[in-house]
Amino acid sequence: MVVGILSSIVLAALSNTSGSASSSSELPAPEIVWTTYNSADEGFSIDFPSLPATDVMEDYAGSLPFRIKMWFSYEDNDNVFSVYKYEFSQPVDVSSPETELSEYVQSYARDGKLLRSTPIQHGIYPAVDFLIQYDDGFFKGRAVLVEEEIYNLQLSYPEEFYNDENYSRFINSFEVH
Repeated sequence: MVVGILSSIVLAALSNTSGSASSSSELPAPEIVWTTYNSADEGFSIDFPSLPATDVMEDYAGSLPFRIKMWFSYEDNDNVFSVYKYEFSQPVDVSSPETELSEYVQSYARDGKLLRSTPIQHGIYPAVDFLIQYDDGFFKGRAVLVEEEIYNLQLSYPEEFYNDENYSRFINSFEVH
């Protein structure tokens, strides 16, 4: 079972890394030059709006020790495209992937309001699409269970700057190798 502390750790990491880019909703958004990030070491590829920054967080003191590897890329309008790869140091029960992913999304949304959680398949992998509302914006994403690891793909955005075309390109470009 994925513990609730994961959500607060990722939220803290995102808060610490997000910049406060100035923008105006009256100006047209600059055209994005997408970059395919391919990590042979991590076993995935995905399109980002720019080359992503990376970070790692570890917690080996909790009841379910884990490491979170993070990749994130910013747009000028405060949108943040992120991939979080959760690696657990102890076996995770994946006999019920839908339950595991549902519990993950519930814990991830603990400090916000879960507006939607829909079980789907991402290729051959079980996944959940989610939308979470927070005081300062939204997290829209997909949690994908690959063996015993969870990949959380998400776009964090203020409501006025959501772009479905960019979101779809990001989410649908994710491939596991």
